[in-house]
Amino acid sequence: MKCKLLLALSMEHEDPDKVYELKIPYGSYIEFSKYVKTLHAAGTDVPNVMTKITRIENPDGPGGLYTFERGDDYEGSVSGDEEAEAEEVELTAAESAALDSLKAKIKKLGDPMPVEFAAGMLTKTASVKGISNERALAVVNTIAVDGFIE
Repeated sequence: MKCKLLLALSMEHEDPDKVYELKIPYGSYIEFSKYVKTLHAAGTDVPNVMTKITRIENPDGPGGLYTFERGDDYEGSVSGDEEAEAEEVELTAAESAALDSLKAKIKKLGDPMPVEFAAGMLTKTASVKGISNERALAVVNTIAVDGFIE
């Protein structure tokens, strides 16, 4: 049996109790990461723009690939700098060292890693033994860009 990694993009719904979710294959996740980098290079964050998502069918078999393109800006959106100020977390020396080690592992792998997965890795790191899942997520988010660590 082949292992298949699927990721999900969550989108707002008119009803606050509901969320749209688009499950995408890993190849599309790489395309999304490239798209996010272009937004950040332009000084924009993903939640501040409408994103056009297109599915391209695979002519050689089942499945397809999603592409991502910038649409209009949302009015009254919060800049990435304002969001970062609201989410400051003071790190211990052990947490900083564990983050450095995690970044090195991710760099060696060559692809960005979802925040939740990285936080799970952090909870298993000996130098920060006993860290809660919530704290690990907060620590990992200090180096994340739109839910991914590069």
